[in-house]
Amino acid sequence: MSAAILNDQAILEAIQSNAITLEVRSLAGGYTGFDIAEAAKFEKDGPVQPSSLDLTIGHIYKPPPFPSRESDQSADLEHSTGTSLEPGQTALIETREKISLGGRYGAFGFPPASVSRNSILMTNPGHVDPGYSGHLSFTIINMGRTPYNLKIGEVIVSLLVFDLGSLCAADYSQRRSGTTESSSIGKLLNRLAPDFAAFGQRMDIAASAAVDRKLDQFERLKILLPAAASVISAIVGGVCVVLVASSGNVSRDEFRKELDLSATISNIESRIDSVERRGDIVGLESRIQNLEELIENSGKQDSQ
Repeated sequence: MSAAILNDQAILEAIQSNAITLEVRSLAGGYTGFDIAEAAKFEKDGPVQPSSLDLTIGHIYKPPPFPSRESDQSADLEHSTGTSLEPGQTALIETREKISLGGRYGAFGFPPASVSRNSILMTNPGHVDPGYSGHLSFTIINMGRTPYNLKIGEVIVSLLVFDLGSLCAADYSQRRSGTTESSSIGKLLNRLAPDFAAFGQRMDIAASAAVDRKLDQFERLKILLPAAASVISAIVGGVCVVLVASSGNVSRDEFRKELDLSATISNIESRIDSVERRGDIVGLESRIQNLEELIENSGKQDSQ
C-alpha cells in the first residue's frame, strides 16, 4: 500500500481508532481529551479541515535579551497566554494540543493563511515523524509593519497527515528516547534573538537617516529662499517700470493689482523659515508670467 494524504473523514477515523491521539492542555496545566463529536461536525472553524488538522497556540515564549542557562525543567521557562509581537520580533510557540502519531502516520506542518497573510514567517513547522508524541513548537517572526497579536487558542499551524501504509522499522520514539520537550525549548530560546537580524535597530537607523536628510534639505531651502525672493523682487521691479512706460494701454486696476506683488514678497521674506513658502514663490513666478504676457499684448496693440 502506497502513502496517502488523509482527508477529513480519514483523519477523524484515525483519531477515533487511537492511531492518532490528541490531548488539549488547559490554562491550569491539565489535559482533556479531544472532542471528537465537535470535530465530526466538520464546521468552517473546526479543527479537522478538508485535508488538514489544525493545532492552536498554547504557550508563547519570548527569547531573553541574553542567553540564560539551559534548563530541563519546564517550570523554569517563562511563558504567556497572549502577547503582541512587534515588527521584527521573534517568539517560540508551543501548541496547546499534544499529539501522538502511530507508527505508520506522519505529518507536514504549514502556517495557515490567516497567519501568513499577516506577514508572519514560521521558520520550522517542518515534518512530524511517525511515533512522535508531544507538543509541537516552532519559531515565528513578525516580518510586517504592524504588531501582530498572539492569543491562546487561535490556529497557528495546519498539519497534512499522511498514512505510510505500513509500520516503520523504527519510529521516532524508538530512535530518540530521552529527549524532553522542555530542554528542547530552553535550547531554542538561548539560540533565538529577540529581534530578528537587528530589525528594530536597523529601522531606527533608517528613520534617523531620513530625518537627517529632511533637515539638510530644509537648511538648504532656508539659504536659497532669500536669494530667490531677491531675484523675484528685482524682476517685479523691472516689470513695473515697463508697465509705467506702457501705462496708456494697461488699465489702472490691472496696474494697481500687480503693484501688490511688493507686499507679497515682503510677506514671504518675513516668513522665510517656513518650508511652505516654496508655494508662494511658485505663485509669484506665475503672476510674473502673466505680467509678461500682458506687456507683450500691450506691445502688439501699440504696433497696430
